[in-house]
Amino acid sequence: MEATKKKIQMRNLNMKTANNRAERAEADKKSADDKCKQQLMYLQKKLKYKEDEVDRHSEDLKDMKKLEQAEKKPVGQMPRSHCLRLDQGGGGGSARARSFAPELSRRVPRVRPRRVR
Repeated sequence: MEATKKKIQMRNLNMKTANNRAERAEADKKSADDKCKQQLMYLQKKLKYKEDEVDRHSEDLKDMKKLEQAEKKPVGQMPRSHCLRLDQGGGGGSARARSFAPELSRRVPRVRPRRVR
């Protein structure tokens, strides 16, 4: 009788220990899943930023190539719309050069990287 009680106590103790280990393992798994989800979200934001940055730089490169091509053409071969003319300016009557090709004379915007948190 005494041996049977001792066996039951040992089984109960083993069962409690096993349950504690299982609960600890589930908590660790949940923590690891949360950490992976956070890291995935961070990497997705970073990827989107990098893709946007590539798009911006591609546009800038395209604009620069247009400007470069326009500079390479001799003045005689350029269409009249790309030539400069002198217009009377607003204040003081001073003459200033104005281009008829806004896509070639526009200023390329400065790109500032955004911080990803």
